[in-house]
Amino acid sequence: MIDYIAHILVSPINQSLLGVLIGVGLLSFTNLKRWIGKSLVVLSIVWVALCSQYLFSYWLIAPLEKAFPPIQAQSKQWQSATAIWVLACYHFDAESLPLVSQFNHCSIERLVQAANMYRVKPTKIVLTGGDFNAKTELNHASQAAKLLKELGVNPSDIKFINKGRNTLSEAQEVSEYINNQTIAVVSSATHGIRLSKILSQSKVNFIFVPVHYASKGDIVYTL
Repeated sequence: MIDYIAHILVSPINQSLLGVLIGVGLLSFTNLKRWIGKSLVVLSIVWVALCSQYLFSYWLIAPLEKAFPPIQAQSKQWQSATAIWVLACYHFDAESLPLVSQFNHCSIERLVQAANMYRVKPTKIVLTGGDFNAKTELNHASQAAKLLKELGVNPSDIKFINKGRNTLSEAQEVSEYINNQTIAVVSSATHGIRLSKILSQSKVNFIFVPVHYASKGDIVYTL
């Protein structure tokens, strides 16, 4: 329940709508509360307008994405790793669609990057992620394994663990299989700092390979 509420409140649109509703409610009270209500309505509108701008969003997220430098699949920076760990993102229950269409963008970027790295240096790929969809019993890791096979990865080099619902639980599951090895971790660029804090507690040696950047190219003002 707390996770569900947090997901709702993290949206600037929902934050602004809540601010407007509270502000309108305060307008019917005393002069002081009317002034607070008007200010809250204006601030809510300004906030959603700011958050709709790539420039402002990039300014907020840049410290996370720039914490770790980009690493190409061909780079030797990651090739000392003895395994590639790909964190889960999202999978949709739509078996009538092509397999590639059953994953959202962040999943595709992570899995394609892992497949590209595998072509450069065939290495065991570890997948984590359990059942994220209440409407199906399909697990993210096993479905991701199917996609990697379609991308040319040898099934014998894929280890999938159908457990883990967030970064922390996935790290706890994968730590049993790496045995103090150095692993290349493929995940979204914004996850680098969080991953480093979690994996430092587990004493895992890792090389972070970021993908799925929110900021791409020049950032311009748009309405």
